Amino acid sequence: MSSEYLRSARTYGVVTKSNTTPLDFTSLYIGGTGHVNISNDGGLTTTLFSDLPVGAILNVTGNRVMSTSTTATLIVWMR
Repeated sequence: MSSEYLRSARTYGVVTKSNTTPLDFTSLYIGGTGHVNISNDGGLTTTLFSDLPVGAILNVTGNRVMSTSTTATLIVWMR
C-alpha cells in the first residue's frame, strides 16, 4: 500500500454539497450512510459511489461533492 494512503490529513472541513462550489480533497469521510457523487473536473463528469456505510473513507481526489444524487450526510473533506 502506498504511503499516500497512510498519511494524516493536514487540512479538512465539512462538505457543503454543491454542483458549483469547488473543493480540493484527496479523501472523504462519510458520517452518514448513502451515495456520494463526486467530480474531479469541475462538474463536467461525475462518479457515483453507492451505498457507502457510516465511517467509510473514500480515498479519491476530487474538486466537487455534487448535490445531485448525493444522499450521504455528515461528509468531511480531507487533504
